[in-house]
Order: sequence, then structure tokens, then C-alpha cells
Amino acid sequence: SDDESDDDEEDQVTATKSHLNVRKIIYCSRTHSQLSQFLSELKRSPYGGDTRAVILASRTHYCINPKVSRLADPTAMADRCLELRSASGSKNKVGCSFVMDQDANNDLRDTALTTIGDIEDLVNKGKELHACPYYATRAAVQAAEFVCVPYGLLFHEQRRQAIGLEVRDNVVIVDEAHNLSSVIADLHTVSLSLSMLTCAHGQLNNYRLRYLQRLHPTHLTYIQQLLLYMSQLLRMHSRLGAQEQPHTQRSTSARSAFISAQSLSIAANEHSSDTASSASSASSASVSASSVSSASSVSSA
Repeated sequence: SDDESDDDEEDQVTATKSHLNVRKIIYCSRTHSQLSQFLSELKRSPYGGDTRAVILASRTHYCINPKVSRLADPTAMADRCLELRSASGSKNKVGCSFVMDQDANNDLRDTALTTIGDIEDLVNKGKELHACPYYATRAAVQAAEFVCVPYGLLFHEQRRQAIGLEVRDNVVIVDEAHNLSSVIADLHTVSLSLSMLTCAHGQLNNYRLRYLQRLHPTHLTYIQQLLLYMSQLLRMHSRLGAQEQPHTQRSTSARSAFISAQSLSIAANEHSSDTASSASSASSASVSASSVSSASSVSSA
């Protein structure tokens, strides 16, 4: 399935500034398949032969390192990727072999700029060159004339700055712009459950008590502030729960009263039906007795 946004994690790798000052057309769409469709149309156009275009996507789409791509969670993929990348320059640690060969990554970057291709094309080329499509495409941003990005990358400032993508003095085209309000709201919304908040408060408080004598006063102040914020959130949740409880009890009582009324109505109807049946039986018995009496009178005559 297509992702509506880029990585949920914040990529701390800052793009290298290029000496090129290229005015860009930034094409933004909801899904990666729509971006690929746009690139295929651009490739078929009269400008497809000499246009430098690149499509950006998340590690979920671009990563070809099995140690990272086998992970299901995007945040876990980002953490593992950054860990391997930082270890690539160390002799004592095994890093990511796809980012160690700088010449191969430069070749993949140049291929992304000179040949318009979709995500699948760049992934296959990355496997062929043993280079990383994720970082190669980000390195190509500065020299690209067309940059195709999903909503989540363009409208999240930190992610946009991490790859050096500027919107000032550039042309921005937003496909299906009616989705923007909900997408931007989702990008800047965080859901926190009561169990998560309670667990975090307890763990942070235990950490404070354990390292109380070793913590720097500034760090201790920050921890106490966090504990205060979480305590206030927990108290607010308790007050909201207390306010909802009487309403719930009233709703339950009203529902029980309604069910009891229904039961009484059904019982009354059944009683009326029994009474009507008894009256009907008595009436039938009276008619039968009258018929027998009439028959006896006729026989006597």
C-alpha cells in the first residue's frame, strides 16, 4: 500500500549544500504511485529528455539493506539505518555496505538526475551499483529541476530542512489539495494513551530517584518539569473521568428503567392476551352449552 507521508521519524542527516542554485518545480501528491505516474508522463513529454527530476520516498520504499528493510516499523528502520551509517566509518564496527562506497552512490545520484525513473527503477539500479537509493536521491535534490515529494515530507518543516529542500523562490504544485487540511492535522497530532502516560511517569520518577545524587541540577530541573506536566495530565484525565461517571450512571439507570418499562408492557400485554383468551374460551363454552340445550329441546318435541 502507498504511504500518505514520508518517514514518521525525524532524519537528522543534513543535506550537503550544492554550489548550484537551481530554481525547482516541487510536485507534491498524496501517494507515491501518483508521483510515479507524474514522472512517467513527464518522461513522455517533449521535456523528458533533458529534465533533471528526482522522486523522494521513505526508507520503507528505498532501503535495500536487509538488516533495515526487514524491520516493519518506520521508526525502527530509521534508528537501525542511522546506527549502521554511523558505524560505516569505524574499523571496529560493521556498518552499511550500501553507503560506504561513495563513488557508487555518486553514480546512483547522477543516474537519478539524468534518467527519469520511478522508485522501482532506482531501487533496481541501487542493487546493481550496490549503492543506497535513499541517500542518493536526497543528494540529488540540490541539482534537480523537478522534485517529487509526498505530502508528509513537504509540509513537515524539520524533514524538509533535513534534505535542504526550500520552498522559497520555487514553484510548488500540490495535487489533490483538498486533502491538505487533514494531512497537516495528522502530521502535527500526537496520540497519548493513559497507560503510556502512567508508565512514562513511573519510569521517569524511578530514574530521578535512582540518580538523584548524580544528576546535574539543570537536568534534574528538566526532569521535575516533565514529571509536573505528566502529573497535571493525569489529574486532568481523572477529573474528566469523574465528570463522565455520573453521566454514565444516569445513562445506565435510564436504560435500565426503559428496559423495565418494556418488560412491564410486555407482561401487561401477555396478561391482556391471557384474559382475552379466557373470555373467548368462556364464550365458546357458553355457545356450546346453548347449542346442546337447543338440540335437546328439539329432540323432546
